[in-house]
This record gives sequence, structure tokens and C-alpha cells, in this order.
Amino acid sequence: MIKDLDQIDWKSMDAEIVPDVLRSYIQGKKLETPTIKAYEALIFLDHSQHDLIHNDFYKEFPDRKVITILIPFLIQLARSPEINTAEKANILWDLEFIVGWVDSVDEKHYTEHYKYALELREMVWEGHDIYFELLSSENDREKIPIINLLSRYREYAEIVLPHLLQRLQVETDEWQVRIICAIFDLFLRSGRARESAKLIIQDQLLSFLSKDYQHAVRVASFLTLIDIWKSETPSTVIDVMLEYCMKQSRGWMRLPNYTIFPGESLLKLGSQKGIEVAIKIMEQSLNTGTKFNAVYASLLLAFDPNFAPDGFCIYYPSISSPPSTHYTLSTPSFSYSANADVQNLTAVQKRVLKVLTEQDWLWQYGTSFERKFGLPDKREAMRELI
Repeated sequence: MIKDLDQIDWKSMDAEIVPDVLRSYIQGKKLETPTIKAYEALIFLDHSQHDLIHNDFYKEFPDRKVITILIPFLIQLARSPEINTAEKANILWDLEFIVGWVDSVDEKHYTEHYKYALELREMVWEGHDIYFELLSSENDREKIPIINLLSRYREYAEIVLPHLLQRLQVETDEWQVRIICAIFDLFLRSGRARESAKLIIQDQLLSFLSKDYQHAVRVASFLTLIDIWKSETPSTVIDVMLEYCMKQSRGWMRLPNYTIFPGESLLKLGSQKGIEVAIKIMEQSLNTGTKFNAVYASLLLAFDPNFAPDGFCIYYPSISSPPSTHYTLSTPSFSYSANADVQNLTAVQKRVLKVLTEQDWLWQYGTSFERKFGLPDKREAMRELI
């Protein structure tokens, strides 16, 4: 198929650079920087922003039919044993990026863009047999993009998850964590994928909660199980989460390419379970940052239970002069406020506020209670509400 490169009118698609790039993959030839940038621009990959160039994407994307011609060549190169590891990794990252386009399109407002992104996604899926084969590659540079690529195919959960499960059962701790994180971050974005995960991988994840496993494996597993079960999460999983939330150090909150906010998991547990777990953390944790995760999660569960968990973020005090003492809730919208109706508080809301007023440690720090919830930032003023 590569021999057919010169039979395609690349110039008419402003893509003259493609044959040179694809041949460089075969020959292991180093490309000049302008050539690399031209190719990256072709598939909207901007390394300075680590994201799509959105203006170009929304303006020109449906007309970039060159990508439909490029994909089969990329798949063919991924299949070739003659391509060296470094070049194959680049090819796989190209394919992974294209598969992820659908997650960057607003389907409601950009119907044609979304339709085209799905079309390209299906074209990339045609090479799934080689992707499954490369999952067992001994080269790390190949495995990382393959794990991410396959974890984006939520619509093929019943096919993809058994292969990921097989790797989970034989990989090292490091790669078990990477696979679980990819499932957690990319795969579990649809109800169908979560249901498949319950059937296919939940037992393996439950086994990883054992203290026989490395900390990162246990943490990644309980995070994923909470995302799968949400308000139905069993106490065995919650207990492992509490084990880590009680620690003095926040070192356990860092996984590959992912920073953990325990408040996000508390929100996924729902009001009934999440508030109770949050109160335990407030009262017993040895880490102030973890306790503030519980504080803000409990307020959101009480005053805005529909708040999207993935929007949860906390700004911890910065090392400055003088030192900052503020723990601030960050939300997707800067102007967000739950606007508590302080004249008509429910029993649940009063209970949360009462617990907050009982925490001596809490009132030593600055908060965003008033700005984000319409609640007093002062202890005595909050006591007056209950």
C-alpha cells in the first residue's frame, strides 16, 4: 500500500508533506523541524497546548478529508515489523489522537464535526487486531499509546476489556497502574462501559485492594471501583479509601498523569454515603488537605448534589511570603455558587454545617464558603444558622 503514496493527489488537500513523513517512518529517517510541524498541523496536534487547536478544528475539520486517506496508511505501518519502536510509537500516538477527537466535539452544536469524528474513529478501529497484539509488546514506548487508544473505545467495551483484563493479570505493578488509570480516566465515561466493567474487570480490581499489592495499584483500583459503582459502592471499597485518606502524607494522591482529589470520589458516592464518609475524614484524617476535600465535598453533596464530580478541584495553600492559609474550592465556572437558602435549611444541610462548626482545625484557615455557597466564612455566623 505504501507504494501507492505517490498516486494520491496530496497537493490538492494541502498535504504534500504526508509521503515524506510516512516514508521517514519506514526508513527511520530524522525529519526536519518544519516538516514535523507541518505534519502536526495537519492532524491538529499542537505540542505547545497539548490539545486541539480549537479555532482551526471547528472551522476546517469537516473539510479535512485527507485524514480518511491517511488513517489506512498509519494502520499499515503499525502492522509492519520493519518499523522501529520509536517510529511505531509516533504512529500509534497519531492514531490515538485521532480516536480522541470525538471527545473534543460538542455534538449538539457541531453535528457534522461529531459525525466526521465518529467516522474517523471507526476507521482507526479497523486495525484493532494489531492494537491487541501490541498490548503485549515488551517495549514501553509502544504500550503507552496502545493502552490509551484502546481505553478510548468505550463503545466496544465487551471486546476491549477482556484484553485489558488479560494484561492486568500478568503485568508488573507499574503497568497495572497505567492500565487501571487509563480505564478510570478514559474508558468509564459512559453507562454502558461501566456496566461492562462490572461484569468483566471488577473482580480483578477487588483482588487488587489486598494489602499484598503495591500502594498505587490499590489506590487506582479503589478509585476505579468507586467510579464503576458510585452510590452502590460496597463498604469494602470505601474502607480502603478511608485507609489512605487517614494518612498524614498526600503522597498517595499522585498516579501517572493524574492527581487525585478525594472529594471527587466522595461526590461519586452520592449524598447518603458520601457525607458520612466525608465526616469521618474531617474528624479523623491526619492531613489538612484531605480534610478540606471532605469539607467541600460534603457541602456540595448537601447543597448541590448534582454537581459533576469531575469538576471538583481544590487549590491548596501556596508556599509564599507570607505563607497562604487558604484552601479554595475551584469549579469549572469561576462564577459558580450553590446559593444556599440559609432561611430554609434541610436536616441534612444543618447536620453538615453543625459538623463543620465542631472542627476546631477548620477555622484556622481561609475558605471559600461565602463565595461558592453563600455561607458564612466565620464560625460563629455559621453556628447561628443551625
